[in-house]
Amino acid sequence: MKMPSSERIETADYCNQIVKIMQHNTLVGITIVDQKMHQIIRANQALCKMLGYRKKELIGKTMFDLTHPDDLEISYRHAMKIWDDEHCYSKIVKRYSKKDGGFIWAESEGFLLKDNSGNGILSVTFIKDITKEISLSAPAPLSTSRNLPLSVDDNPVIDVNKLLSDEINKRKLIYNQLMVSYENEKKLRKRIQTEMKSRLEFTRIVVHDLKTPLTSIISSSGVLSNIAADVKYKALASNIYESTMNLNTRLDELLDMAQCEVRDPKLNRSRFNIKEMLEHIISIQQEICNTNHIVFNIVIAPEVKFIIADEDRLKQILDNLIDNAIKYSADSGIISININQDQNNVLFSISDSGIGIEPDEIKNIFKPYYRVENRQKKLQGLGLGLSIVRTYVKLHGGRIWVESEYGKGATFLFTIPQPPSKGPLP
Repeated sequence: MKMPSSERIETADYCNQIVKIMQHNTLVGITIVDQKMHQIIRANQALCKMLGYRKKELIGKTMFDLTHPDDLEISYRHAMKIWDDEHCYSKIVKRYSKKDGGFIWAESEGFLLKDNSGNGILSVTFIKDITKEISLSAPAPLSTSRNLPLSVDDNPVIDVNKLLSDEINKRKLIYNQLMVSYENEKKLRKRIQTEMKSRLEFTRIVVHDLKTPLTSIISSSGVLSNIAADVKYKALASNIYESTMNLNTRLDELLDMAQCEVRDPKLNRSRFNIKEMLEHIISIQQEICNTNHIVFNIVIAPEVKFIIADEDRLKQILDNLIDNAIKYSADSGIISININQDQNNVLFSISDSGIGIEPDEIKNIFKPYYRVENRQKKLQGLGLGLSIVRTYVKLHGGRIWVESEYGKGATFLFTIPQPPSKGPLP
């Protein structure tokens, strides 16, 4: 999908400013990573010298390609913190792999650059080689200390020893203070985790107790709506069924949100047919679409027949976004769904024909319990759907954003990274 002109201008301005710094900095390695592809689009000569690559060899690589295998986990958390809209910054010490098979220790400092709409477009990382500093910080062998020149006058030696003793005591004090702070933080973290787990357990119990009678109401009202001869009673039974189904969905969202706050759900990735999944989701929504005369325009690129992802989570992502598009679309509207392969990502795009989103609402759109006002319809829900969608997309290592011009509808886009391959997805 093409980048809007305003975003291209912002991107160009940011690039030009960073490129000037890159050209004049010969000591610190600098990279610019595109947020949609997660690939390096710029690298300076200092980084090439550090790692032994030519510039054209670095372009197209990911930061994980350059990371020492033992540091991939910390590097992943580092990247997630940079890409997170709330932090947008992270600084760590890690190892980078060199082209010749060796590695360097480096201080890696990254931050996110955003466009005028508050969407992350680029990440910039500054890489400082600290291999020598780390080597020098190791204890010197005793044989080395024996070669130090001795002073004829004993006083300077005594003074030096005193200074060293003071420095050691000072560092011990700092260490003890840090340990106290660490223990306090550890206790606080444990207490918070315990409280969050208790809240999750409470939510589980409440959801279970509420869903038990709902199951009976859903099944009974479903049967009644099918067998009722009187049109009036048939409509009443249908309303009961739809309302209880809506409440059931809200309870599922509440439980999902509580689970995500305590810990990241584990992904169960598999290979499946994306077209079949999409057809199933739309078939469930078809009745309300027929009532409101809403039609779907679906385009799936031929090379994206199968996808590797957590099937249940991706189904929930698409279900929420399509349901959202239906809610905000005007009667007789069109919902466009496009799925394309974009490098090692599958790019999804869901557009509605509603009234769009105000610029000041876009920055809050993925926050829990936030609801965009729709003056045309009275909407149901807790405002958790998009927050859950964002969490599940990020769990896959993808990115989600929204493009909208008020009065002309909204488009939600997200990526699901795929394992590297030489050709299109099988």
